[in-house]
Amino acid sequence: MSSINLDAVVSAHLIQNQSTQKLLNNPLLLLDCWSLDSDLCLKAPFHRKFSLLNFAEYSQDWLKIVVKLYILLRVNNGTSAATIQRDVYNLQKFDLVLKEQYVYSFEQINNGIFESFDYYLRSKNLKEVTIHRYYATLVAFFDTCRLEGWFDVSTYWFKGRRRRFYPSNDEINYIPEEVWNQLESNLHHLPEPIQRMILVIRTTGMRVGELLNMPYDCLRKRGSQWRIRITTEKYGIEDELPIPEDLAVVIKEQQLYIIQVFSEHYNHLFCTSKAGGWKTLTKKSDGTVLDEMVFEAYPEIMPNHLFNMTVKPTG
Repeated sequence: MSSINLDAVVSAHLIQNQSTQKLLNNPLLLLDCWSLDSDLCLKAPFHRKFSLLNFAEYSQDWLKIVVKLYILLRVNNGTSAATIQRDVYNLQKFDLVLKEQYVYSFEQINNGIFESFDYYLRSKNLKEVTIHRYYATLVAFFDTCRLEGWFDVSTYWFKGRRRRFYPSNDEINYIPEEVWNQLESNLHHLPEPIQRMILVIRTTGMRVGELLNMPYDCLRKRGSQWRIRITTEKYGIEDELPIPEDLAVVIKEQQLYIIQVFSEHYNHLFCTSKAGGWKTLTKKSDGTVLDEMVFEAYPEIMPNHLFNMTVKPTG
């Protein structure tokens, strides 16, 4: 339960319009831990380890309550669970800077505060694209709050700084073909389910999150063309990818493996073990077998530590 004095915070920092009043009646405002599925009815990706929104880390109650209102508004507008989680995380980092700069109200937020936040981000040696995502979060937050009539903080500082980041081909870390070839030549050292995962990624180019969320019943056949059904990680849209027949055979082998492992139906194509049972693979899953394996990239196409990260797709 939150210790916020809701009436005091709202009367001091919000202009109460009709739409805001509806949001203020939501009992979630009194809680600092929200469940994406049971509280917000959002479908959180299965491969993500956490499905909670934690507001307890916010030190400024006057900011926390508005962030909560903002999140409720975003949910009502159909924003994805992944974006909601990123908003809460990014705005909490901004809250840290507000505390360090002794900012106690929205009226004190100005270009100097944004400069301090920019300095904080760059002190963390973040990539430019990551910094721009923080920018985008702040702009969306403050612009929305202005439109809702809650308060008015200018986002002019971000003009010219917040831009779409398109890396050049030289900046993209493509996995060299020689590395893929060496990985494929070592596939027989890996457990068969991991071999199949690598073959699926290699053939389709899908994201790891999309692979981990693939349903057991993912195969489709349209005429003579085999396809796999996925949910895109970025947009949460169901789609079908055409695949060659040999990959369809690989997926059927994995489906047979799932049937053999589970006495009852399992909803995903890939899984990992845990004490007392099985669970969905996540990007943080303990890849015990892979963690114990070290491949020597010879000839050295990329540094060995990067090569070994490449062959640990679930890590």
